[in-house]
Amino acid sequence: MVLTRTHLYSFEQKGVYRNATEKIPLREVTTIKSFYKNQYERPQVFRVESADTFFYMSAQDHQDKWSWMTAV
Repeated sequence: MVLTRTHLYSFEQKGVYRNATEKIPLREVTTIKSFYKNQYERPQVFRVESADTFFYMSAQDHQDKWSWMTAV
């Protein structure tokens, strides 16, 4: 993932920053939620919501997830 002043981008491979899989304008983000509901799900996943859609993002670990959520 890459965070700029205006967008959050996600990419297929770490370190390969072309052809973003998602391009989320930050002005459209309405909510960011932790998405860990039970032991079978990945605790590093969080959800970024806009008015008309949502995206699931996966950080490297739980601490990295909170850093991303705070930054966005």
